[in-house]
Amino acid sequence: MTCIIVLGQHRGGTSLMAALLFNLGVAMNPTSGQQVSNTFEDKELQLFHERVIGDWKKPRPYNWLRYRNEYLQLIKERAIQPLWGFKDPRIAFMFGDVINTVNVYDSDIRVVHIMRHPLESAMSLMRANPGLDYDQAMDITFRYVAAIDKALERFIGLLTGFHYRKVLLLPDEEIKRLARFLGVDYRPEIADIVHPELCHFKWEEIERKWNIVGMQKDLNC
Repeated sequence: MTCIIVLGQHRGGTSLMAALLFNLGVAMNPTSGQQVSNTFEDKELQLFHERVIGDWKKPRPYNWLRYRNEYLQLIKERAIQPLWGFKDPRIAFMFGDVINTVNVYDSDIRVVHIMRHPLESAMSLMRANPGLDYDQAMDITFRYVAAIDKALERFIGLLTGFHYRKVLLLPDEEIKRLARFLGVDYRPEIADIVHPELCHFKWEEIERKWNIVGMQKDLNC
């Protein structure tokens, strides 16, 4: 059995990556009682992660021993699929515990890291959450980026990375690379679900508009 975990910040392209994985044959909602959502999130796991770390905008510390047995059961129900996976940006804050728990049932764990420029993610957060101001959105974004960096430093296993903008601009090339990572066949029609206009924000244009001196050096990724 193989488990694919999508890692990325909010508004960072995780839904797009999950959609590509689903179309390549990865069971992203593998339990029979769930419908496939437009964000390709496993709702049960998402709600569980929310219970553990609380508000996605300000994740809190937690005691994993309180949750481990329940999570083991959730993973056991999903690990019967030969190729399955899940995505939830919250995973970044509980990555080690998630990996160790999944590893009880699946020794083949592969991580797909989707990256997006922090400024673009922050602007997208503000668009999706009108109550957030610029400082709050940037704080949330950098909090997730830091958690992801920390998580990946400790991960020993198969890992691949994709950049959101490149997936939008060169879908065939990037989907082929994703298929090779999964060990599955590539189908050209999958690229049809990728639309370049999904990139509503480009950090270069934001910089020019706002004339933010030095932002490129600090945020370029």
